[in-house]
Amino acid sequence: MAAILSSASMWFIIGVLLLAVEAVHTGILALFFAAGAWATAALMWLGIIRSTEAQLAVFLTVSVVSLLLLRSKMQRWMTGLRRPAGEDAALDDFAGNLATVVEDIEPGKTSGKVEFRGALWAARADKPIAKGEVVKIMARDNLTLSVQSNKEA
Repeated sequence: MAAILSSASMWFIIGVLLLAVEAVHTGILALFFAAGAWATAALMWLGIIRSTEAQLAVFLTVSVVSLLLLRSKMQRWMTGLRRPAGEDAALDDFAGNLATVVEDIEPGKTSGKVEFRGALWAARADKPIAKGEVVKIMARDNLTLSVQSNKEA
């Protein structure tokens, strides 16, 4: 019994280490192998599997199946959809929404900041916009929002 708990604990620790690797590299790959290690640990703690072959089979099966079924969904959720340059801004889920300027925006610079959905975003605009003004989001380019004064929109 002690050997089963020890092996299960090792699988759990391997899962934690893989999650740490994921946090550092953010490739959304190690996460699925961590899930496989935790599934193996859980099945061992429940006494459902014992042999080394069964442990490896569960680990690999859960890891690969979850990787194949969920990786693309997780990538979209974690990193957002990337659109080719010049694609219509109306397709962006940010475009058309309102944000509040929290740091003055100067034309031609990305030094200004806006608050949108509780997060601060770098912002740029064609005209100066003062802190406190409400702006309309026109487009998003990675972590920078293109905005214009809501008075102009």
